[in-house]
Amino acid sequence: MTLKLNLIFFVSLFVFTLSKGQELDSISMSLENGKVVVRYDFLEGDEGVDYELYLYSSHDNYTKPLQYTTGDVGKNIKPGKGKVIIWDAQKELGNFKGDLNLKIKGSKYIPFVEFENIHENQKIKRGEPFELLWTTNTKTDKVLLKILRYGVPVTEPVAIKNNGRYSWNVPSDIRPGKGYTFQVHDAENQLRKETSNQFTVRRKVPLAYKIVPAAVVAGVGVLLLNINKDDGIPDPPGAPTN
Repeated sequence: MTLKLNLIFFVSLFVFTLSKGQELDSISMSLENGKVVVRYDFLEGDEGVDYELYLYSSHDNYTKPLQYTTGDVGKNIKPGKGKVIIWDAQKELGNFKGDLNLKIKGSKYIPFVEFENIHENQKIKRGEPFELLWTTNTKTDKVLLKILRYGVPVTEPVAIKNNGRYSWNVPSDIRPGKGYTFQVHDAENQLRKETSNQFTVRRKVPLAYKIVPAAVVAGVGVLLLNINKDDGIPDPPGAPTN
């Protein structure tokens, strides 16, 4: 890959669009192990407030946040020194040739969706439909919905309208148990995501109801065996002696 990077950070502008006077300090850039490393200090934020920060590039006129970034980027960023963003430029842009300018933009963190009907200790039956409800404060038309268990996806992501509802036909063969969550991603910025409270998937017919009838049948069998053994069944009459 031939990639010439000429990074310009527009810190003379207000980086945080919702609050005046909040800027980043000591911004520097380096190329390390084939990745772009951006270092910055965030000293002017409000204490106790979370922010969300994203890295943008001039290759698309700063339209969408760069997605192959890790580190102090995304939501729940708190003020402090020594922040680092690592960008995999080759994975994002491929064989790009030319100059690039980068910009960091952000705002105070506000969840872009909030789940309405997923509460702690929620139980959802498998083999039945469940309607997920949420509210949103963004104009994003589409979102990606993921279903995870302990952070590991259990279904393929589904692209759906951001209309505040989704009917999930719970698979009848999904593993019952705890640790499930819904996760909604902004379709245009998958770094922007919200995760629901954990819920439990339970069997449509409780396992105990399946075991008890079998135990009853087994009990009857044992009872019959006991009757045969204790009380006995009269032996057939013997053969005539004459």
